[in-house]
Amino acid sequence: MHYNVNLNISTESYGLLLLFLSAILFSGMGVFLKLAFETGLPSTQLVLYRALFQGIFVVLTMSRVRENVVVQHPIEQNEMTSSSSVSPSPKLLICIPFGTNRDEILVVVARGILGGCGFIMYFYSIKALPLGDAITLFSLYPIHTIILAKCFLGEQIRCTHIFATAACVIGATFIAGPSFLQSSSSSNIDINTNSSLASSDRNLAAVSSTMTITTTATATTTREINNLGYITALLGSFFGACVITFIRKAGTLSVNALQLLFSWATFGILFSFIFRFVFVNEEPWHLPQSKEAWLYVCGMCSLGTLAHFLLNYAGRIAPAGLGSIVRSSDILFSYMWEVLFFDQVPVWTTVLGIIFILISLGVVTVEKYKKDIETQFILTNT
Repeated sequence: MHYNVNLNISTESYGLLLLFLSAILFSGMGVFLKLAFETGLPSTQLVLYRALFQGIFVVLTMSRVRENVVVQHPIEQNEMTSSSSVSPSPKLLICIPFGTNRDEILVVVARGILGGCGFIMYFYSIKALPLGDAITLFSLYPIHTIILAKCFLGEQIRCTHIFATAACVIGATFIAGPSFLQSSSSSNIDINTNSSLASSDRNLAAVSSTMTITTTATATTTREINNLGYITALLGSFFGACVITFIRKAGTLSVNALQLLFSWATFGILFSFIFRFVFVNEEPWHLPQSKEAWLYVCGMCSLGTLAHFLLNYAGRIAPAGLGSIVRSSDILFSYMWEVLFFDQVPVWTTVLGIIFILISLGVVTVEKYKKDIETQFILTNT
């Protein structure tokens, strides 16, 4: 296991720390995303803005950064020189945006496809569902991740991993406050109101009946939209787990983080146009109509791009299972922003959820700390 010299921690722990910072930035992106939704911008258009913004910076950087080249031993260099063979010069990443061999290309492209679809699903679900339902369903991805990491990366599943994952999902559920935890007394109030109107005046009853039919039709349409939202949320959760697994796999192949970011930007742009015609219930694309809307879009793109870079950089060196648990802590900070900026009033379930999230992060921290101490002791005495 490699160690970060400056922080005196293992590379895996360093990756988990960066993923924690990424979670904070992603939660900040969510604030601007929510504000952008309130201006009437459709989800697919916001994904397009995110992908274009990130893609521009990635392409400019890849035009100046070259691929990593393994430094050869002097004896090997002399042997190559004596045999008149010339070592290839490192290529610019922009010339090999998806990798250099079959394995790298498959992983990078798969990461881009699943990541692009996942972001579309995430943005749409946030807009189509109650916020609590969407976040709760998305918070299931650590469960998928530890299973995928076991099957495809050979990572061990320990009891602490299961406990931390369960605590994380339970905490996210309590914080998000999905609809199945909330009372549904509004329907009874509507029935009593319609009954009193009917008994007081026949004409008013007729109007009430008409309004009820209209409301029923609207509710049916809303249910259809919400049903699609639940499907996209579940798919997005699974895609998110696949993305973390592929990023970790890319790390074992020495894929550059910029190549992963380029792949996501490419397929993010492509899928934003494709799903524009799938989500027909959304508003048509249009330019932001106010300075505030442009500010929200810029904030979303800036924080999202920085968070995405940390995710793709750190995800290559951190264990996928533990990394997904740390990454999902963004819901904790998202709720903090809700309290600070949107006047959200904390309830007892939220406090309980925060405790579960903190317990989950504590378990991950203690496990990695013990592992680092044991590894340092072994290295010191060998």
